[in-house]
Amino acid sequence: MIDLNLSIDDALQIAKEAEQRTADFYADAYQKTKNPLGKSIFQELTEFERYHYRKLSELEDSLRSRGSYIHYENRELSVSAVSSKITENEENPKSALEILAMSMEIEIEAEKRYKGLQQQTIDPEGKDMFKKLAREEAEHYRVVSNAYWNLSEKGIWKLPK
Repeated sequence: MIDLNLSIDDALQIAKEAEQRTADFYADAYQKTKNPLGKSIFQELTEFERYHYRKLSELEDSLRSRGSYIHYENRELSVSAVSSKITENEENPKSALEILAMSMEIEIEAEKRYKGLQQQTIDPEGKDMFKKLAREEAEHYRVVSNAYWNLSEKGIWKLPK
């Protein structure tokens, strides 16, 4: 969680670094995953985290140059397939489950971070941005936790509807 004693500059730097690490983690997960739906999930999450990084950078620039928050446009996950069975030549489901378990932890922390920034911020536009970011991270958690459950219980990659 964000330390409420941090300056907004420091908090944004921490958030940007976390988004970069998360994007790198998902890009690596994409490389390690052979299942088409798993790859699609990790590719989309990689792009989503990069989007967050870019928006946080825009916010940082705006705060420095104009002293104002930016409007944040929501973004939706756009993975096309909804389920895909694991085949014999695919990855070990246990390693995929480990990646998904780590993903769940990452998304929980990200949601907490943005909720902390939302509480710390008094500007309405800033509050709205951090609220939306927290919601997006909660949605990422829902997707990866659902994928984890389906893979561990049913042996399939599946997205929630």
